[in-house]
Amino acid sequence: MTKSVSTVEGRAGELMSIPLSMLVPGARVNVRKTGGLSIPELAASIDAQGLLQNLIVVPQGSAGEKAPARYAVAAGGRRLRALLALAKAKKIAKDEAILCKVAATEEEAKLASLAENSGREALHPADEFDAMNDLIVAGRSVEDVAARFGVSVLTVQRRMKLARVAPALIEAYRRDELTLEQLMALAVSDDHEAQVRVWNAANGWEREPARLRTLLLGQEIDARRDPVVTFVTLEAYEQAGGTVRRDLFSDEEGGACYLGDAELLQRLAHEKLQAHVAPVTAEGWAWVETRLVMGYDTLRDFAHASKAMREPTKAQQAKLDKWEGQLSDIEQRMGELEVADVADDAEAEKLDAETAKLSTEAGVIEEKIAALREALAEWSPEVKRLAGAVVGLSRKGDIEVHRGLVRAEDRKRAAALPAGSVGGAATAKSERAKPLHSEALMRSLTAQRTVALQTALAGSVPVALAALAYTLVQPLILDDPYGRRDLGLEISAKAQFSALSAAGGAQIEAARAWQELRARVAAWAERLPRENDPLFAALLALPQADLLELLGLCAALSVNAIQGFAGHCAADPLAQACGLDMAQWWKPTAETYFNAVSKARILNVLACAEPPVSIKAAEAMKKGDLVSFAERTMVDSGWLPEPLRQSAPVAA
Repeated sequence: MTKSVSTVEGRAGELMSIPLSMLVPGARVNVRKTGGLSIPELAASIDAQGLLQNLIVVPQGSAGEKAPARYAVAAGGRRLRALLALAKAKKIAKDEAILCKVAATEEEAKLASLAENSGREALHPADEFDAMNDLIVAGRSVEDVAARFGVSVLTVQRRMKLARVAPALIEAYRRDELTLEQLMALAVSDDHEAQVRVWNAANGWEREPARLRTLLLGQEIDARRDPVVTFVTLEAYEQAGGTVRRDLFSDEEGGACYLGDAELLQRLAHEKLQAHVAPVTAEGWAWVETRLVMGYDTLRDFAHASKAMREPTKAQQAKLDKWEGQLSDIEQRMGELEVADVADDAEAEKLDAETAKLSTEAGVIEEKIAALREALAEWSPEVKRLAGAVVGLSRKGDIEVHRGLVRAEDRKRAAALPAGSVGGAATAKSERAKPLHSEALMRSLTAQRTVALQTALAGSVPVALAALAYTLVQPLILDDPYGRRDLGLEISAKAQFSALSAAGGAQIEAARAWQELRARVAAWAERLPRENDPLFAALLALPQADLLELLGLCAALSVNAIQGFAGHCAADPLAQACGLDMAQWWKPTAETYFNAVSKARILNVLACAEPPVSIKAAEAMKKGDLVSFAERTMVDSGWLPEPLRQSAPVAA
């Protein structure tokens, strides 16, 4: 390293020699605030080989019109500390001339710092999302930052959200005192005091991300689960001035939403319900009430009146007679087919086809009969003068109207109605009959039923596959882990997109495998209904090949083989059974590998090159040139680092 000091030139954007005494750490422009402390080793390297990479600096202050008083180091903070250590040890002069590249503005310096650090030793995630947020604050658009760093807009928005978590928690994250998943959960609130209070008060299981999120949200309403939100609509609630908190870290597009003004939501729902009350009132009921959410508790205290059947007209009776005659003929023919002898498989298939056709025809006729009889059923004037109706919402947010309800105080009056008009009168809790079976007997009997159902399901593969798919697709494909009706299967699974994104960052989201998997999920999500009953029916109706494909996708989405240390991976047998060859999905490039490893490691990798390369020539290269050379040499070689070889039997 030269001992002479050159004249400082004040022109930004050029390479220039600057005295070491004029260089200071760039706290405002250097994005790295965590890690990078191995100074003695770096100082020894610089002492032996000289400074192999220029510092990037930005002018700070002014010592006059001709030159700045000092330069802040935006990229090369470790190198600066190593140089200062050498100066202190008197191995170089205190005003040693250091070759630097000068950035014109602090923003350009910060961009250079982020680019350099992203391409070298991996940035701490906190440094990355702090830097992105700083660029947004400086005036760059989210779209510009996303395009510049090759990530999605949502990824940038998430990094910005994390950057705004309480500083004390960010520092704790840098010290590995909380995980990224916990930090993401705490980011659901913008209240720094609440974030810190919840974290400090939580212990053990309460620091699970889901629990932290619940503690922060308190009584806020989850828009994805609440039927009243579905009915009112999030748009109408926001237009009325309602507050909404969005969780950018949920897997669904746009993030989960939480409503903070329950009173406003209730008022909007009641106002909207009134439009559905007037037509029911016009039917002539004694009373009409509204309930926001209908359920068993809503109706159990009412007795239920019955409709009276009026006599059909001659035309209606003729239709009923015709349809019932057709049903009788179909039932007779199906009985004949059931006991018919068959000579071979072809004849058996023919009989099965005819039986299926007759069954379909019978179903159509039964629906016609039921519809006509429903038209003949009507509420009598006597029932309407006593009974009423409740207008409310289903658990899915749809309007429900329950008519013919008799209040408990009207039971005596109901006794005067014709026999059979009212049934199921309400009883007080104290008057309820003793259960027919004890809890112990119920458990014994239902255990018998469970084992019998297990045996029956094991023998009915199509139903079992549909039930399995029903249990898995909502949390994995439809992103609704809590909305499904339980079919009794003790099976659960969790999609791993968030874990993958946290571990792999922009590289994983840009990977071809990620894009293909997301496309498959989107295709199935578009194809499947979200409501419980239609969903199960749709799964039952799927061709078995499609159902097996869907189950395979669900199984794949639940796999998590991420690990921080070398060693056995539980997913290795899966990879080997699938014939996974990571060379088809991953290539060694500067970004994916070489920037993150040492020069010695790169030389070891180059020793595997075919045809062989000159290791001696490679040893003489600077790190940046060596990285570029290694990428050109190895990118299409099929070479894999050890962690990727563990997943499949691939040759080195």
